[in-house]
Amino acid sequence: MKKKRINIAALIFLIIVILFIYAPIISIAVFSFNEANSLTRWSGFTFARYVELFSDRELFNYTNPRESIVFMTLWIAVVSTFVSTVLGTLAAIALTQSKKIIRDLTMSINNIPIVSPEIITAVSLLVLFGALQTL
Repeated sequence: MKKKRINIAALIFLIIVILFIYAPIISIAVFSFNEANSLTRWSGFTFARYVELFSDRELFNYTNPRESIVFMTLWIAVVSTFVSTVLGTLAAIALTQSKKIIRDLTMSINNIPIVSPEIITAVSLLVLFGALQTL
């Protein structure tokens, strides 16, 4: 049985990409405990921002939790997840039972939001290079 070789260049590239993606998130998480209002200079450790956050009466209404912003946000998230799951399942069942032309038309319409950014980028680059060519 052949052993699979690990490509060192691919591994280094993967580590760099992961660091590029997660470094800003880790930096903000660490500096959220900073005493100063700076993201570049550390001046001491504090929980003051989190104490202020959890003591906000509009955000967390401990006497009547149904009136809090956090509860309403979570409620909207749960309801929208449930509704979209039910509608998506019903649509998938309907598409498997429909005629091929309806299924193809629905899939084409469904792909428009996926393809649109690429088309906009292509047209923008066309305009840019056209403008650079006239210079």
